[in-house]
Amino acid sequence: MNILLIFPAYSRNRNGMFFPLGLASISACLKAAGHQVTGINFNNYDEALRLPHLEQLLRENTFHLVGTGGLSVTMDGVADIVGHVRRLSPASLVVLGGGLITADPLVQFLHLRPDIAVRGEGEETMVELASLLEQGSRDFSQISGIVYWSNGEPRFTPERPAIANLDQLPMEDLATFGMGEYIAMQKGLVTTNYHRTERNLGPRAIIATSRSCPYRCTFCFHPASQTYRRYSLQRSMETILSIRDTYDVHTFGIVDELFDYGPHRIKEFCQALADHDIKINWVCQLRVNKVSRELLATLKKAGCYLINYGFESGSDTILDSMRKRIKARDVEKAFHLTREAGIAIQANFLFGDPAESRQTVQESMDFQQRNKMFFIDWSAVIPYPGTPLYHRNMEKGLISDPIAFTRQIADDSTYLWNYAQPRLNMTTMSDQEAQEVYLELREMCDHNHRQSCARIIAMEQTTACLFHTTLQCPECNGEMSLTISYPPEAANS
Repeated sequence: MNILLIFPAYSRNRNGMFFPLGLASISACLKAAGHQVTGINFNNYDEALRLPHLEQLLRENTFHLVGTGGLSVTMDGVADIVGHVRRLSPASLVVLGGGLITADPLVQFLHLRPDIAVRGEGEETMVELASLLEQGSRDFSQISGIVYWSNGEPRFTPERPAIANLDQLPMEDLATFGMGEYIAMQKGLVTTNYHRTERNLGPRAIIATSRSCPYRCTFCFHPASQTYRRYSLQRSMETILSIRDTYDVHTFGIVDELFDYGPHRIKEFCQALADHDIKINWVCQLRVNKVSRELLATLKKAGCYLINYGFESGSDTILDSMRKRIKARDVEKAFHLTREAGIAIQANFLFGDPAESRQTVQESMDFQQRNKMFFIDWSAVIPYPGTPLYHRNMEKGLISDPIAFTRQIADDSTYLWNYAQPRLNMTTMSDQEAQEVYLELREMCDHNHRQSCARIIAMEQTTACLFHTTLQCPECNGEMSLTISYPPEAANS
């Protein structure tokens, strides 16, 4: 069977930020079952080239099945893809999946109107679906974890259990979705990441060592089921070595929702890197209440150079409301220990929880200033589809049109910045008061980013307007080198 899988874009321009590990895993499973798979990663193309490329593929090939999907913010892009497939390849079975469908299956199924919608993990479902079609059958009722049309109405089949043994899945089919192009796009760029210009660590590939998360924060949704599972350490090492040797990349982003919730597994991962003589730089996401000075030293030695944390707030009232299962003291301790270890930090504070008040905001502002967290931004709490906050706002009638709301939050620049406050005010404050507070937080962010200037260690002029500069971060004392324009307006000359 000939199958086309399409990963929608998350930004207008081609970029080296997004890669479809989920579709790459589905592709590998379909190929292992004997099917032919063509893949497109729209993020590898500028906006003007994406749909023409798709149209060319549809005109030149016969695809029995076309699959696409992503997170909720890709809704309109997925709709465009479905429209082009319907017009140019009407005989193709259109299948949608990913967080977009899993978070709100009935609403999105009725809106996007695919032939099939896959809820949760797609590997086993897609293989079963392709096998069924190959046999000439369209009795979709026997496939778990989908929505399909029956007599013009949506029909849900039983939930599919989460894949218990992730190691049974074949290695992700990275080449089909342009891993080489994804990495090549990152080369030669000065990478500004999380408000810190990194040392020149080269292009970064992404891997997953686990799925889902054992915690249930109110603003989070776990599209890969609610069951936390890990790949074996041996499988993770094989994945890293394969990508390193195939693509000559030595920096990795571990994109797990949570790298791990216990220190023993983390130490075993670091030891496995040493045992396999794997020398890489890498990023992961951890919980603030699970780190220690010893663990951070182990991470640093193993090549971890940046940790994503969920700080969220300096107020215990808000952290409790978010069901974070941490306290402000845990955030404070993790922040200082990580800085002490010389590992960079990416984190945010969030404004807009239902328990938010002037007092809780002030607690977080004081907490941020007291600990000199000058590079920690503020963002709005967004009740993404599927999250407890989303369901709560639906029940209260604050979200009356799910499609319009999803379209609104799909453009984060509009939702977060073009308006003085998040359009959905969930706080205890009036709309006017929430607006005033949100503007104050944004102004504080701007001020904080200028408050603590980097120290110039060395500067060498390379051209009339460019200088090779070595800087020292005033927060963690880490040194970094980059080329800058001076004066700044020379960058456009």
